[in-house]
Amino acid sequence: LTGTNITSITDLHACQVIDESGDKEKDAALLRLNSKKTPEEIVKRGIFDIERARVDETSLIPQEDELTTIGYPAQYGISTRRSSDLGVELSPTVHRTYISKTPNEHQFQIQSNVVGGQSGSPIIDKDHRLVGIVWGSHRGTEVAYGANIKFLKEMYDKYKARK
Repeated sequence: LTGTNITSITDLHACQVIDESGDKEKDAALLRLNSKKTPEEIVKRGIFDIERARVDETSLIPQEDELTTIGYPAQYGISTRRSSDLGVELSPTVHRTYISKTPNEHQFQIQSNVVGGQSGSPIIDKDHRLVGIVWGSHRGTEVAYGANIKFLKEMYDKYKARK
């Protein structure tokens, strides 16, 4: 989405829900862009390749594994900048973070200032492997949560098998 010009909120809803966990403990949904084409920059750099996802939450070590969140917060001005009369240009917010407590089967806690609109943002390790997706935070703190990527990977694998 980086560099995309948007003129209305509907421009941000250009995707389809493919599957959802149906379980609040596994808070995840699989979405597909309506364009059905992964942006070339993502393909070239191998970022967010779900086939390479790091699905073993027990391998995440608090205060050792450096992680990164990349998102487009919904709060006005945080992830947009006026680029022309055509609208505003999207620009991601990138945060370095660490796991702040031992992960459980469903989620892990990170040290990051997550704001509204970042839910679903990828959490990646230093090797650009997906480890989770942001799902929430405690307002006014640096405590946020990620859902383990294994649930999204399960949905992806199930959908791929049906295709």
